[in-house]
Amino acid sequence: MPANPLSPSKIGTDRYIKAQNVEIGITALAGGAQGGGPITAQANRIDTCASGADSITLPKIGSIADGSAQLAPVGHIVFVRNAGAASCQVFGSTPDTINAAATGTGVAVANTKSAIFVAVDYVPATNVGNWMMVLSA
Repeated sequence: MPANPLSPSKIGTDRYIKAQNVEIGITALAGGAQGGGPITAQANRIDTCASGADSITLPKIGSIADGSAQLAPVGHIVFVRNAGAASCQVFGSTPDTINAAATGTGVAVANTKSAIFVAVDYVPATNVGNWMMVLSA
């Protein structure tokens, strides 16, 4: 007998949430800053993060109607594992926010820890999206 998930029976065309792609061996931007090239995979492992100021940037939240494959639609999930030597600062792409904090603030993911980010909001008139860090362990 198949398992019955506790989540909705369908999420898009898939029955269960799964990573569409994986990127390992990521090097956090030395010195850190918002606006470094955004990560592009759904499941990401930072292997090099040498100082607490080093950073990564989440994809830009947008509407699928905008026509860019690089945009993360509302509901998009990104998993980040920090296997580096130091805490890594995670930013939203300008002007996106994380946890509704100021756009340049970001959040820290400590070394040996993981975090899940969900694109929860997008306002086309201002082009501002909001990521929510829903789990950090």
